[in-house]
This record gives sequence, structure tokens and C-alpha cells, in this order.
Amino acid sequence: MPVSINGETYRVRVIASTREPVSCGVGTVMAWKLIPTLLDTQGEPEAQNMALWISDDARRLPVLMQADFAVGTFKLTLRSASGT
Repeated sequence: MPVSINGETYRVRVIASTREPVSCGVGTVMAWKLIPTLLDTQGEPEAQNMALWISDDARRLPVLMQADFAVGTFKLTLRSASGT
């Protein structure tokens, strides 16, 4: 998937990793861990410091996002969901 950042064009490759339990605001759900990688114009990894967990049920809820930075880890967890 092409992405433009500050006028530079990159591609994002997403790898489906493991299926694992994730605790969030809607309980503990089984979720697929997706790992996006930003690739430069030569196809080399530019950044790989994020993961996203999507529930494996019909709702496909984004239940957790985690990004690792030099100053620490950022985690965003689903608190609630309605209309699903």
C-alpha cells in the first residue's frame, strides 16, 4: 500500500502474525497481531516499531495498538465498542 510522508512515497507491508488473547474494554478477545513495516523506495525496511491487534470475530475490532519509540512504548487499548 503506497503512503506519502512529507512528499516522499513509501510502501507499507503488513504481516499477519500470531493469534493471541488481548484484554481490553470489551473483555478478553482472541485477536490477530498485524505488523506494518514502512519500506523505502528500494523496498528496504525504514521503520518497524508498531503492531496492531484486530479481533478475530465478525466485528474485526481494533483492540490494541502498540508502538515502540526511543523514549518508551505507546499503547492504545480499546475501551468500549457500541453498535457492533
